[in-house]
Formats: sequence, C-alpha cells, structure tokens
Amino acid sequence: MAESIVSGAAAPPPGAPSFSYLAVFSNCPLVAAVLAFAIAQSIKVLTTWYKENRWDAKQLVGSGGMPSSHSATVTALAVAVGLQEGFASSLFATTAVFASVVGSPLRFPPLPFDTKNALTIFGRRWIW
Repeated sequence: MAESIVSGAAAPPPGAPSFSYLAVFSNCPLVAAVLAFAIAQSIKVLTTWYKENRWDAKQLVGSGGMPSSHSATVTALAVAVGLQEGFASSLFATTAVFASVVGSPLRFPPLPFDTKNALTIFGRRWIW
C-alpha cells in the first residue's frame, strides 16, 4: 500500500472493469442515434437517385432536406434513453425536450381548407 502512494500510480481495485474502446458499442442510446443518422442520410442518397436518376454522395454528409437526420438522431436518442432509463426519468425528459427543440423547425404543408378565421401567434396559425 505504501509503495503505490510513493510511486504515484494507484492500482485499480480488484474486479474493476478495464478501459476498452469497444465499450462504446454497448451504449444503446449512442448506437441508436448514430444508426438513425446513418439511415436518414442514406435515404437522402437513395431518394436523389430515384428522383433525379443520379448518385449524389454529397447527400451523405450534407445537411438539409428530408428526412431530417438531425430530427432522426435526437428522436432515436430520446426513445433509446426512455427505453433504457425509463420514460419517467429526468434524463428522458431532458432528451425529449432536446428532441422537440431540434425538431421544431420542421415545416408542414399548408392546410387545404379556408383559413379566414385564423390567428397567428409566434408564427403558428390557430384556427377556430
């Protein structure tokens, strides 16, 4: 015991897990978020190929367009945290608020009916 104090290097306690870079792959929320990002970006490439009959590899790393890789990433993160930690946990509440903030810039198409009785508050139209 005195030797470890003198040398400055403390030995890990017996039975303690050692450090491994592969431990990242056992982190379910992180894997879900990265997988959702990769799927959303891949779908962008496939839809560009289907619509325009050309491969656009810039879509793999570019932002913008649908599906939104940002929204897919934070939504997958929130769901995975909810499944792992419980939907009543404060960590899920934090990720759910984060997902709603990131997903809020999404725009939906205009409503197909008459909007003469509409009130606009903070950029949103309320119809009565």
